[in-house]
Amino acid sequence: MRAVTWQGPRKATVDDVADPRLEETADAIVPFRISCADYWMRGAL
Repeated sequence: MRAVTWQGPRKATVDDVADPRLEETADAIVPFRISCADYWMRGAL
């Protein structure tokens, strides 16, 4: 599994992380959408 992290608009990294074996894909998608919305609301995108 890969995780994308960023510090500012141009510094993004992709790292290999342990597979949490999620039973439902929505469990991973919803927190990502919330974090993107929070990032966008701060004016970084």
